[in-house]
Amino acid sequence: MKNVMVCVSVLMCWVVAGCATPGGSGEVSSQSSFANEFKDAPKWVRTKTCDANVAANAEKRICGMGQHVVESSRRINNATVTAQARGCAAIAAVLSQSVGRVIKASEDEVSREGIDKNSESDFEASAENAVKQVAEMKDMPGCKPVDTWISPSNNMYALMQLDVNLALDAVEKLVENQSNVKMLDPRVRKAIKDNRAKMLKELSF
Repeated sequence: MKNVMVCVSVLMCWVVAGCATPGGSGEVSSQSSFANEFKDAPKWVRTKTCDANVAANAEKRICGMGQHVVESSRRINNATVTAQARGCAAIAAVLSQSVGRVIKASEDEVSREGIDKNSESDFEASAENAVKQVAEMKDMPGCKPVDTWISPSNNMYALMQLDVNLALDAVEKLVENQSNVKMLDPRVRKAIKDNRAKMLKELSF
């Protein structure tokens, strides 16, 4: 389990965070310069977090930002869809961090019970698998666009959001139904199912 948080950190390096509704100029610049990438960018592009656009219930939403280059004016829709998908993937990465911290706390309790080394090793391997599966979640109903913006260097940025209750529902569904998670150590599955409130507290908003 000591490797779980390392696993989460590596996974986060693969994902660009985000959340979005249609915005920006909608035009592809013919003379772009990365030096001006964030010129006139909305605040959420720089912070990769929810902002006032998510309204008064921002604390009940998880946001993630995704990015994809706009190859031509004809492919703006493709860039939007891809950036939005990456924004939802960023939310999954945030969820995996919360799951990892909750399982780590559970592992500390298990270790105090004096379990043998083989059992502890099984728990750690299963915990790492659970964190990885959450980070790679594709099925997250309710992941919605908040805003989009095209930079001077033709990058499409998309801000996505997901209600926290829907997010935690998705994690629980994954643990219960995904065939590739069926072999989870029962203690790991129990840690996830029994600690919904802790996972909510651990989430970054």
